[in-house]
Amino acid sequence: MKGTVTRILIIISSIMTIVGLLLMYQTMEASKDQQVITVHIHEGEIETVAFADLTLVPGSSSQYTVKIKSDTVENCELSLDFVRTAQSPLEEFAYVRIISDGEVVYDALLAEAFETNLSLPVHFDLLHNTELTVEYYMPIEVGNEAKNAEAHFELHLTASNE
Repeated sequence: MKGTVTRILIIISSIMTIVGLLLMYQTMEASKDQQVITVHIHEGEIETVAFADLTLVPGSSSQYTVKIKSDTVENCELSLDFVRTAQSPLEEFAYVRIISDGEVVYDALLAEAFETNLSLPVHFDLLHNTELTVEYYMPIEVGNEAKNAEAHFELHLTASNE
């Protein structure tokens, strides 16, 4: 009887250890490659978020959470402008996706983002510390053309009152 109880306890301990390790791995993977950037904006002024040395390999992504705060603007429309600071072949292979409140509001090739001034179709209530998620990703199908390529650019955010 004692041997059976001991075996059961060993099996339960082993299962609990494996479950704990799996949870720890998932938590580490979820936080990997995610950075938080806080931006304080004022109406009509441009705030800049610089992205230097953005490097992706096929099948990878990099995610940034942009926390937007303001002491002077309550509700606003947000305009985003991607500005090249150096030419890069990566922009022809990498994509940018912008998510607001869990909804994708923009998803296109990074090269296209440089050609467009994005006025997001989202109204922000900045008293509640709005967040945007900006994700850069490269499809796994991209070949060696993008190997060791980097992108250098800035993201300009401008708030305008409604």
